[in-house]
Amino acid sequence: MKLDINTLIIGFIGSLIGVFLSGTYGRITKAFKLNRIRKIIINYFQAIAIPKCDKYINDVEQGIKFVKNFKNQESKEDNDWTFDYMPMFNSDILKSISPEVLLQASFKAKTHSDLIEIIYTIDFLKSNMTIDKASSFKEKVLEHLEEKDIRDNELYEHLKDCNFYDKLSKQVISDFNLKKRTAIGLNKEQRQVLKDLNGKSFMWIVKYIWRQ
Repeated sequence: MKLDINTLIIGFIGSLIGVFLSGTYGRITKAFKLNRIRKIIINYFQAIAIPKCDKYINDVEQGIKFVKNFKNQESKEDNDWTFDYMPMFNSDILKSISPEVLLQASFKAKTHSDLIEIIYTIDFLKSNMTIDKASSFKEKVLEHLEEKDIRDNELYEHLKDCNFYDKLSKQVISDFNLKKRTAIGLNKEQRQVLKDLNGKSFMWIVKYIWRQ
């Protein structure tokens, strides 16, 4: 039984078309997925990361005032400030994206490296919350006063010329200023990533398809 050469050619061409359509569909599907990831990153920065980072900076500024004014208050109770633990200030959303997908969604190598640095910086700041450092400072000062057997009516008079307090407050304020600069730098990077990933979905889908 002889095979019809035309049938073979048509079958071959059909197979090529099938492979092409299958590959094209896969590329388009992947491009739509990467675009969704891009939108998630943008929404995360706009709704969570940047506002929470601003709040972190505000808390640090309040922490600096707390330390500077501690010895000027009329009683220990006047030093009760309200700081935020900010449970939503974390990098979990970015870390939930697989490294390969994060790289592809970033499109540019610089944007990807910025995202990686942002993850580590958020984790660093999260492990150094103002509320913890302010509480630790207050506890150390009160422990010092207790060791010296300083009474309440002598408390702030003692702190005016206390070397321990001066040294500790300078260390804490210096650390707070470092964290503030880090948080300001973080928000600068986050806004840059927003700028890098900004644009209409259609254009980004085309870019993702072209890049594959």
